[in-house]
Amino acid sequence: MAGRSTRSRLVDVGAMARRLTGADLGAPSGRSGSRASGSSRAPGSDTDDPETGAPPRRLDSRADDLDTESGPGLLGVVGGGSSAEPGVDGLGSSEEPSSSQEGGSPGGPASSGEGEPGDTGSPSPTGARRGRMPWVFFGVGLVAGPVTLTMAMRSYYPQLGISEFWAVMSTSAVVLSAWWPGRGVPRDRAFWLVAGALTASVGGWGAVVLGMGWPAAWTAVVNVLMAVLALAIYRAGLPGDGRQSWAPGAPGQLAALLGACITAALLGAVFGGYPGLQPGALDPRGVLWWTSRDLVNLWIGTSTFFLLLYWRRPAVLTPPSTWHAVAICATGAVCMYLPRAFPDLPISWISLAPALWAGMTLTPIGAAAYAIYAAAASVIAAGLYDQEPGYSGIISVPIVIDLMLVFCSFLTILLALFRDQRARLAHALDVERAAAQDTSDLLEAVFETMSDGMLLATPGGRVVMHNQAARRMLGRAIPDRAPDSWTAYFGVRTADGSRPARDDELPLSFPDAARSTPTRIFTITNSDGDRRIVALTGHLLDSPHGRRVMFLFHDISAEHARDRQLRGFAGTVAHDLKGPLTALSGWVEAAADEISVDDTAAGRQALARARAASTRMRRLIDDYLAFTVAREGLLRLREVPLEPVTREVVDGFADADRRLRRHRGPRPQGAAGRGRRLARGGRRRAGGR
Repeated sequence: MAGRSTRSRLVDVGAMARRLTGADLGAPSGRSGSRASGSSRAPGSDTDDPETGAPPRRLDSRADDLDTESGPGLLGVVGGGSSAEPGVDGLGSSEEPSSSQEGGSPGGPASSGEGEPGDTGSPSPTGARRGRMPWVFFGVGLVAGPVTLTMAMRSYYPQLGISEFWAVMSTSAVVLSAWWPGRGVPRDRAFWLVAGALTASVGGWGAVVLGMGWPAAWTAVVNVLMAVLALAIYRAGLPGDGRQSWAPGAPGQLAALLGACITAALLGAVFGGYPGLQPGALDPRGVLWWTSRDLVNLWIGTSTFFLLLYWRRPAVLTPPSTWHAVAICATGAVCMYLPRAFPDLPISWISLAPALWAGMTLTPIGAAAYAIYAAAASVIAAGLYDQEPGYSGIISVPIVIDLMLVFCSFLTILLALFRDQRARLAHALDVERAAAQDTSDLLEAVFETMSDGMLLATPGGRVVMHNQAARRMLGRAIPDRAPDSWTAYFGVRTADGSRPARDDELPLSFPDAARSTPTRIFTITNSDGDRRIVALTGHLLDSPHGRRVMFLFHDISAEHARDRQLRGFAGTVAHDLKGPLTALSGWVEAAADEISVDDTAAGRQALARARAASTRMRRLIDDYLAFTVAREGLLRLREVPLEPVTREVVDGFADADRRLRRHRGPRPQGAAGRGRRLARGGRRRAGGR
C-alpha cells in the first residue's frame, strides 16, 4: 500500500485497541509494576550514547528513576543509615516535630518505633529519628569553626582590613544542612541548639584564644545566622520535587544556590560580620572586599560539598581517564598561579580555560572536586606571594581573582549539570523509544495474526491499512483509493445471496453521537468462486491523524454451515422417530381395544409389540447420541442380519391383519399374500447369506 509505513500507522491501531478494550496497549507497564528484564535498543541507534559512552538501559528500567534519589549518598554510606524515606537526604525528617518532642535528643528514636543507631528511619507525624551522621557533622563543625577562624586571622591584613581566607560561614552552612528539619523555616529546637553551639565555639575561641574580644561573638552570631539565611533562601528557591536534596540537580537550582550565597555574604558585610567592619558602617570598599572574599568561600563550600555529600542520582556520564583528569588539574594549577604571580597583567581570565575543559568532560561530582581543587590552588598561590600591594582601589586584583574563581567554579558545575541533564533526557528518550518499539512490534504481530479482518479507512474512503485476514476474506486486492462501488468491486451480496448489496447498506455512515454501527451480514464471492458469509461492523475512531473508520470482518461461513447441518439433522431425527412413535401409539391403542372385548391374550401381545416399538425408539435415540459424540471419529462398517428385522415387520403386518379380520371381516387375499411372500423372500435371502 502507498502512504505511511505499517509501523507508523499502528498509532491508529493503538487508538482502536484502547477504544475497544479500554486498555492502553502502549503503556509501559511502567511505569507501574515490575517487568521482566531484557535489553532493547532504540530503533535506528546502532551505537552507544555519544555522551555517556554506554548503551541504553534495559527496557524494564523506568525513565523517571534517573530523576529520583535511588540510593544512599556519601553520608548514607559513611553513616550506615538507610535512605528509604529521609526528610533531607536521610539526615532529618520531612515532618516537623511536635511540641511534645521539641528539645528532645535529635538522635533519639521517634514514637513510631526504635531502630539501629545508623538507621535514619521513616518520618513520623510526631518526630523523627536522626542517624549518627548529623552528630559527626556537629563534632566536625565544633572543630572546623575555630580552625577556619584561626586561619582567617593569621592571613588578616590590619592595614587593609581584609583577610585572604574566610570560611566560617561556609563551614556553618554545611554543618547545619545535616540538621535542617526538612522543610520550611527551621523550628526544630535541636537545630537551633546546634546553631548556638557552633556560634559559641567560634565566638569563644576568637574572644579567648585569638584575643578578638567581644567582636568575636558578634562575628560568630552574624556568620551563623547568615548561613541559616543562605540555606533558607536556597531551599525556598528549589522546586517542590527538589526539596528532598541539598545537591543542586539542575542549572536553575545551581543559580538559586549562587543567589543565596551572594545575599548571605552581602548581608554579612552590611551587619559587620567580618573583622574590621562595624555594624551599619557601610564602607563601600570594605563591604565589596569582604563580600567577594566570603562569597568565594561560601559558594565553593556549599556547592561542592552539597554535591559530594548529597548527590544520589545514578551515574549516566562516563568519567574521563586518570591522565585526562591529571591534565585538567595541572592546567588549572598553572592558571591559578599566573594571575597571583603577575598581578599587574590582566590575565585573570585564563582560569576560564581549565574551567570550561573540566565542565565539558567531568561528571557533576568531578566538577565539584575540581572546584575545590581550584580554590585550594588559588589559596596556595596567594600564600606564596605577598598580595598586600595588590589591594588598591575598590576593584583590586585579588577581588577580581576571587570573582573569577566564583564564576569559573559556577561555569564548571553548570556545564557538568547541563551535560548530566542532557544525558538523562537522552536516556529517558531511549527508554521511551524502546518501549514504543516494543509496543509497535506487539501491535504489528497482533494485527497481522488476528483471525478477524480489519480495514482502516478515512471518512472519504481512502484505505489507510489492512491486515492479511481482511485480504483473505474479501478475496481480492484492496485498493488504496475508494473504487466507484465497494459492493461491486468485492462482489458483495445480501445475506441470503439473492441480490447484490448496495453501497448505502454498508456501515459507512454513523448516526449522531454514535461510534459504532450494528452488525450486518453479507455474502462475498471472491475471484476464485469461494463464497463467504461475513459479519461486518463499523467503528468510528479519533486518531492523532484525524478521524478514521475501522471495519471489522468476521467470517461466519462455518457457523452458517453448522446451522444448516443442525437443521438437517433435526429433520432427520424427527422423521426417524415418527415411525416408532406411531407404532407405539398404535399398539397401545390396539391393546386397549383387545382388553375392552376381554381378549387378554391379544391385549398382552399388543402390549409386547408396543414395548418392542419403544425399544426400537430407544435404540434409535442411543444411535443418534452415539453419532453426535463420535461424528468426528472413524466409522467402522459391519454386517447386520436382516432376517430379525424383516420378521418383526412381517409379524407386525400379520397381527394387524388378524385384528382387522376380527373386527372388520376377512382381509383381501392380495394383502395377505404379499405379507407371506415378503416373509418367504426374507427367509430365502437369509439362508443364501
